[in-house]
Amino acid sequence: MPLLKIVPIEIRRRITKQNPRRKKGQKLDAMQEIKKLISEDPEIAKTNEMSRFPNFGFEYRGGITELYNSIIRSRNKKPKIMSIGPGLGLDLAELNIDLNSVGIESSIDVLSLQKLVNINILKLLNGKDYSQNVALEEIFSNPGKYKSVIRELLGKYDFLIAALSAGIYTNYSTHNCFFMFLMLAPQGEAYIDVNHFDEDKFRQMVKNHNKRYGTDLNFKIENVTKTIERIKITRIS
Repeated sequence: MPLLKIVPIEIRRRITKQNPRRKKGQKLDAMQEIKKLISEDPEIAKTNEMSRFPNFGFEYRGGITELYNSIIRSRNKKPKIMSIGPGLGLDLAELNIDLNSVGIESSIDVLSLQKLVNINILKLLNGKDYSQNVALEEIFSNPGKYKSVIRELLGKYDFLIAALSAGIYTNYSTHNCFFMFLMLAPQGEAYIDVNHFDEDKFRQMVKNHNKRYGTDLNFKIENVTKTIERIKITRIS
């Protein structure tokens, strides 16, 4: 299986330029480390064939560029990141190595329909796999069964990305956007690919949540791209 490009060359050039500690002409070794992991553990490559849905974990996934740029702009040196539907997580591993190379000690948790991220990749992510082998909507619709997981996820993340995942392969796109919004910390940002999004329904769900739990959650929604509908949800409070 060929290893496809994961992060665009523009990001590599920008990182090299921004990192004064990197010697001139020295290349990023992220891909070298990831290739080493694959060669040492062939199960990583085989896992891709187990995916129920088309798996984009080996490719550059939409939203990574926006995510990277937002993290750099935020000046957050220890951002907590959640990736929903990360595939094999190889692109995230390189992203995390690249962030580390410019002095950002990021940690990336993952949550997917299936447990596809290898333990060695998780080590590179410095994160945790919250996958329960069920869809996102099932987790949040069964708070009794998944109470401990939900409790850990709520209000935790500075950044969240859901590229071609829980907002696409579902009949409950708006609901899943709401669940992902609940995972954001104040000022947190979520980049979500959606097949449909009803902003009025989303607004009502937030309103109902605030009334029921005595919270004061507020948000801002932006369209990021017109090719695949990608929205950005920012938790204002």
